Amino acid sequence: MKDLKEYIILITGGTSGNGLGILKYILPYFKKAIVVDKEKNKLKDEINMLEKVNNENFYQKIKFYQCDLEDFHEREKLIYDLKKNEKIIHTIVNNAGISLGYRSNSNIEEKLDIWRKTIEINLTAPYHLTTGLSDILADNIGTIINITSLNSRLAFPGNPSYMASKGGLRQLTLSLSIDLAERGIRVNAIAPGYIKTNMTAQSWNDYEKRKDRQSRTILGRWGEPCDLGGTVCYLASNMSSYITAQEIFVDGGWSSKGL
Repeated sequence: MKDLKEYIILITGGTSGNGLGILKYILPYFKKAIVVDKEKNKLKDEINMLEKVNNENFYQKIKFYQCDLEDFHEREKLIYDLKKNEKIIHTIVNNAGISLGYRSNSNIEEKLDIWRKTIEINLTAPYHLTTGLSDILADNIGTIINITSLNSRLAFPGNPSYMASKGGLRQLTLSLSIDLAERGIRVNAIAPGYIKTNMTAQSWNDYEKRKDRQSRTILGRWGEPCDLGGTVCYLASNMSSYITAQEIFVDGGWSSKGL
């Protein structure tokens, strides 16, 4: 994966959860990381801890762009600024996403509001950014990596908007892989299982739910955000040069386990 040393990677939702875990894993390998999120939060503190462990200045390799991905106009400004300032990008990781399950007594207006917001961030934003930035995505070596979910294929209760958005993102992966193939750009997806983040905190903090989800995996444990980083590096590098239109499950074996 020596080629990654010359590559620029863009990660949406890169200041927390899976995005931050991916960022911290990939920083030693890439030339530069562009991080897109609503706010920086504790990004510098997190990277400082990584620097102490590795004795290397990683923060200088990061460029942060603030953007609320739910907002069309902010996405348009982001695309304009990136095309003006960055010139070329080698890998786009569409990671940013939300999960807003509704209550049993939620009314139709509340359900539709959750649906709209979830689809906008989880599905429309990746399409908007990918198509808007395709002009500066490197020919022949460029890659797009969409972060889907177990829910792209498996049914879970009480969260139809999340499932629909992730299923749609899987199909978008297939569509874009065909449309961009003539430029030699590969498009794949990574489907995480239960990863320990703020999004899954409710299940993690409930001991019975935590053990239940753990028992459904073959490896017998929850994932960590950094568990996704190796797959990102692989799909972004020339080691996977003949792989496109695939969804790789990083789920500890959940999607394959029988008895």
